[in-house]
Amino acid sequence: MNNAVELRNPETGASVVGEDAGSDRDIFLAKVSLDGVPEAVWAYPSTEREDLATSYPQDVHVTDDGAFVVMGGYFTDSIQFGDT
Repeated sequence: MNNAVELRNPETGASVVGEDAGSDRDIFLAKVSLDGVPEAVWAYPSTEREDLATSYPQDVHVTDDGAFVVMGGYFTDSIQFGDT
């Protein structure tokens, strides 16, 4: 079974597919251009054990120039955004 997240613009059909990192990935963050073109999608697990949630995203903010994204909440471990 493919567990990759696909983000698609329904009006243009443009899409991007994230890496299939496993079925435990239930948090995702997407990068979309101002024109509505999906550019990237990353998925993360919210749990390290089946019975214990360890990550709780609460807010996402972008700097005015669009250069940086901040995802706030409670997380264990670290988040990697690939080559961005």
